[in-house]
Amino acid sequence: QKVNSFDMGNACKVSGVADAVVWNNGIIARTAGKMELYGVSNFSDPKVFKLADPALQGKPPTTMCVIPPPVGSNAIPDVLLATQSGTILVVDQKESQDQLLEYGPFNKIVLSPSGQQLACYSDSGVLH
Repeated sequence: QKVNSFDMGNACKVSGVADAVVWNNGIIARTAGKMELYGVSNFSDPKVFKLADPALQGKPPTTMCVIPPPVGSNAIPDVLLATQSGTILVVDQKESQDQLLEYGPFNKIVLSPSGQQLACYSDSGVLH
């Protein structure tokens, strides 16, 4: 199968990419400098979009997880960012919402195959 190449935009070039998550037909990248989130929802027709500012206040997230859109859809995914303060931010194109959790910080977040459950693993060895 042919591998596609595409440009993730000037912000990713200038700041560099600190982290990225790939799902079945797309990618989300977090820039190193401003910690902005950029993505592509369709590898066959790559159009770069920007998500809302996660307002991380200079502190990189401890982990990142993508909630992909339905299969066959070119919709924009939501992104979960685990923060150093122990909560999770849900980021979409319009806003970043703090879930006001106190269980973290989490070093791994995994979405179940059904998309209905989330496993959050913390440094204390506890799975939430």
